[in-house]
Amino acid sequence: GIKYLRDADISLLEGTRQQYAQIMADINGGVFVDKHALKSWLSEVHYPICFLDFEWETYAIPPYKAMKPYDVLPFEYSIHILNEDGTIDHHEYIGTGDCRKKLIENMINDIGKKGTIIAYNAVGAEMIRIQEMIRQFPEYTSPLMHIYYRMVDLQLPFSMGMYYNTKMRGTYSLKTLMSILDENAYRKLDIHQGMEAVFNWRKVDRAEV
Repeated sequence: GIKYLRDADISLLEGTRQQYAQIMADINGGVFVDKHALKSWLSEVHYPICFLDFEWETYAIPPYKAMKPYDVLPFEYSIHILNEDGTIDHHEYIGTGDCRKKLIENMINDIGKKGTIIAYNAVGAEMIRIQEMIRQFPEYTSPLMHIYYRMVDLQLPFSMGMYYNTKMRGTYSLKTLMSILDENAYRKLDIHQGMEAVFNWRKVDRAEV
């Protein structure tokens, strides 16, 4: 007969931290924040805070040296750096063809040597891309590993139930979270989806072949 999360007996919960957060959010009127856990997570974040995002293409048949079947080729990155005084610096790179080395060199220069590097789903995406770069271009191992060990996954506070909003409806995808913060966030962009970015890049890349 239970219709709402807030009516569940919290003492009987045997599930995940996220399920606990979902119930507590409904009890609290929509939002749950584990302040102690969030404070601990934030203690590992240091200025300047660099926000990193890659876009990449996947190739079934590797077209370039050191690539394996179904390897990916990062062709773009966007970097926003939040300084302690509140100012924001922005860097970006987009290349065509075999732009891997140029992207790596520019990224190392743009990202700097200090501060935390944050990406959403870093463990499942950006950190893997860094590892692939190291495998393909071992001469850049040292600066790339320095970037790798400074990375923090922004998805963690949401997937671990440190923050939950009932508007999330059980998911913690970046698009869901952004729609809660600003429902027009993605509508303001000329390109709304990752695959849309890839399709547009393919047109540019093939036009230059």
